[in-house]
Amino acid sequence: MTAVTIVWFRHDLRLDDNPAFIEACSRGSVVPVFIWAPEEEAPWEPGSASRWWLHQSLERLSEKLAHVGCPLVIRRGPTLKALQKLSQEVHATHVVWNRRYEPAVIKRDTTIKKTLSKDGLHAESFGGSLLYEPVHIATKQGTPYQVFTPFWRALLARDEPAEPIAAPRKVKPAAMESVKTLSLDALNLLPEPDWS
Repeated sequence: MTAVTIVWFRHDLRLDDNPAFIEACSRGSVVPVFIWAPEEEAPWEPGSASRWWLHQSLERLSEKLAHVGCPLVIRRGPTLKALQKLSQEVHATHVVWNRRYEPAVIKRDTTIKKTLSKDGLHAESFGGSLLYEPVHIATKQGTPYQVFTPFWRALLARDEPAEPIAAPRKVKPAAMESVKTLSLDALNLLPEPDWS
């Protein structure tokens, strides 16, 4: 049986240099999903400019995914329930995503990873937003730097960051005939009036 991997897109709305997406493509069939759950972003819910950007970015992502043969699934949150439901619908074996670093989001992602693992799914996150993960630039005591100059020296002592990785040209989509998806317009992201 081939692996079916759900790629949970969040702020990383790109195919190039997206470690979670690239890993999913290497495993087998792919189900890309975006889940709209602004209440889970508290206290940093997206404002009207961010929502406008999100709409435009999701539109481009959807076009790029369609170009490689893999349609974007759009759902509403809560995120954990949406991922669980989608994983059952597509018989997923894996769920992958790129990390975020806001404290509330880290807490939510930890809960999601533990719950999905208990559900029998392989859940994995990747570093896809930073040149170096924060845990890799730390003092000898393993704590974050509090003064810039020692941090800068430690950063300069590291190897060069990894080169960006191109997205696969073709993606193997999972069987999604019965999978329901919202339209992008159903998320109601564009502000009224349209001030763009």
